[in-house]
Amino acid sequence: MSDKKLFAVFGKPIMHSRSPQIFYSLFNNFDLNADYVCISVDAEEEILRTARSLNLSGFNITSPFKQSIMKHLDDIDEPSRTIEAVNTVTVKNGKFLGYNTDFIGVIDSLKKHGIRFMNTRAAVLGAGGAARAAAYSLLKSGTERVVLINRTEEKAINAARKLGCEHSPIAKAKEVIRNSNLLISCIPSHQNKIKPDYLKEGLTVLDANYQAPHLLQAAQAKGCHTIDGREWLIYQAFPAFFRFTGQVVSHKLYNKIKRSVFTEENQDKTNIALIGFMGSGKSTVGRLLAEKTERKFVDIDAEIKKSSGKTIPEIFKQKNAAGFRKIEKSMISKIIPSSRSTVFSLGGGAVLDKKSRSIIKENCYIIWLWTSVPASLKRIDINSRPMLDQKTPEASAKRILSSRMPYYAGISDMVIDTETSKPDNISERIRYETD
Repeated sequence: MSDKKLFAVFGKPIMHSRSPQIFYSLFNNFDLNADYVCISVDAEEEILRTARSLNLSGFNITSPFKQSIMKHLDDIDEPSRTIEAVNTVTVKNGKFLGYNTDFIGVIDSLKKHGIRFMNTRAAVLGAGGAARAAAYSLLKSGTERVVLINRTEEKAINAARKLGCEHSPIAKAKEVIRNSNLLISCIPSHQNKIKPDYLKEGLTVLDANYQAPHLLQAAQAKGCHTIDGREWLIYQAFPAFFRFTGQVVSHKLYNKIKRSVFTEENQDKTNIALIGFMGSGKSTVGRLLAEKTERKFVDIDAEIKKSSGKTIPEIFKQKNAAGFRKIEKSMISKIIPSSRSTVFSLGGGAVLDKKSRSIIKENCYIIWLWTSVPASLKRIDINSRPMLDQKTPEASAKRILSSRMPYYAGISDMVIDTETSKPDNISERIRYETD
């Protein structure tokens, strides 16, 4: 593998996480040779297997796996045990060690807004990992009153008992919130049952759901003081970064990182590009994905063969690798910028050219299909792959993949491990993330 360290965040959904912006800003600030990717998984059992396969140096966990991942880890810290959730995992000598930095993120984001905990009565919506972290942090800071509110009352009761705070059924949410001066929401927007008349002027509202801030919009209209969930995201990342690298992040970096995190993404992309090593399933998954999403499917290698009238091995033999890359670059420049609603399957080495990477990134959501070298070699005809040394295919494949890993990681919007999932499942997961 490459000497460049690789970190990640696991979740579902995950593709539009802002964690990569935070960690790339921190890597650049500390001049660290590292990448950070978003990885989609269906179940927590996939997380450690994928982490090992990709040789991750550390990773973050987000919804819905913060609690279920715990039983798979080798050890966890005290806050994680009390909160019963982990959001940061380090890898030390093959051991997976879990930490909770969410509670630090809550405290620091509230402190930034001048919250004085001794005089605060707080209502926390939810009873999952984020809500437990919020309640834990408030209690540790001496908050006057903390009440967990959840749709499933039993879950709120159990969490409150573990943490040592109060609980309330959702039916009494209005009464609790009206008697509070801080509201922290840790539930998805589609589960939000808080009506505008529950809110009052002067109430401080922190919404962890930064991707659909409907609650904050309603709170602003009511004259509440609002805190964007991305502030919590940034502040929890600082101690996570310390766990990963040993580097202490000064809060003076906050404004610099905030600018990158709060910059809106380009939502006009209609194309999807599948990248990855040979045998990762790009063509098979691409065709299925195009069918599911009613997009056109284009295989760049197939277009090169059609245009030249030659097979890929023939082109390599006649023009060598550099000649083929030149043709590939030209085809990418010709087709991708003018395409709309298209799924592209790209050759394994398409990411090597800087201009091609820029074109792909500008025009497509990029999905890196990952599989290990042994699995890749089982899926392909080795004799049809001119880049491989026929005498030592596995060793040469490992060298090639190692050289390409930073390029795959550097431009991908999301990673999916294709080794144990069927193509139909993989295409459905991509559809779910890109719809």
